[in-house]
Amino acid sequence: MAMVAFQIFVKVKPDKLDEFMQVALLDAHESVKEAGNLRFEIYHREESPAELIVFEIYSSEEALEAHRQTEHIKAWRSAVAAYAEEYTRVLLTPVFPTAATWASKSNS
Repeated sequence: MAMVAFQIFVKVKPDKLDEFMQVALLDAHESVKEAGNLRFEIYHREESPAELIVFEIYSSEEALEAHRQTEHIKAWRSAVAAYAEEYTRVLLTPVFPTAATWASKSNS
């Protein structure tokens, strides 16, 4: 089972930032409770709070698929469709720490 890591960039319509953040924070709080979630972080650009970066790591494709079936990710997708001006998702391969290090953390 290979871990899955990705980064999302989303630029939110400035007048919809509060509504979007309610959904984004719900997604974050619920995602970190999932057994296969190793990391879930949300950042905004210092000079532009409506530009967000979300960083997620899941222990396996199966864990990511389970995440995709949750109500909070469905709410996230709806919020992105309604409030985002831009959205990009980039799949990442770990260099450091290695995937083996992450795997040992998920088994502890």
